[in-house]
Amino acid sequence: KAQREIDRRIESLRKLDTRVNAMVRVSDSLKQAIQSNNEAQIKILTDLKAKIAADEDLDTLKTDIKSITQGYRVYALVIPQGHITAAADRIANITVVMQSIGVKLQARIDAAAATGGDVTAATASLKKVADNIKLAQSKALGAVNAVIALTPDNGDAAKREANATALKGAQADIKAANKLLVEARVELGKIAKSLSTLKAGASATTTTSAGTE
Repeated sequence: KAQREIDRRIESLRKLDTRVNAMVRVSDSLKQAIQSNNEAQIKILTDLKAKIAADEDLDTLKTDIKSITQGYRVYALVIPQGHITAAADRIANITVVMQSIGVKLQARIDAAAATGGDVTAATASLKKVADNIKLAQSKALGAVNAVIALTPDNGDAAKREANATALKGAQADIKAANKLLVEARVELGKIAKSLSTLKAGASATTTTSAGTE
């Protein structure tokens, strides 16, 4: 049973490695730090598995088995650290795309304003998008910074509690960042609809004028 638990943790770490390797917005040094930590954890767990298989003393065996969950904290710390960082990378990707869309929409807003269109609502929505993007980026970065330096508690109750608090706060920041981006996406839709209405109105005006003439 202990060896199965170790294998399960090693498999989770390898899956996390794949996810980390796919990150594109975090720094190479951060990716390397996470991957190095994962490799170190895999080696420790592999060595522990071999030791458990060779244990001949029952008390030693019990201590080694206990260390699977209390010493290395793969599921309590290492995996959540990686998932938070991967989520922050995804948020960074989304914000880059949204910023690109924002630039294009700003050009359309300027063009509509130049022809006398009322772009008040579209301008307000685009500002909200920019504000949400900035705050989402800040929360994602804060989440990564809050957990990247955490290390396993190795049985230290105070450190375990501190780690849990940091992880919980970072997860809340990631959730808040995602919520901000959902709101920003809604605002982008409002802008596109508003600009389409302005274009339709301009076309109707042009048609009416031409008919009158």
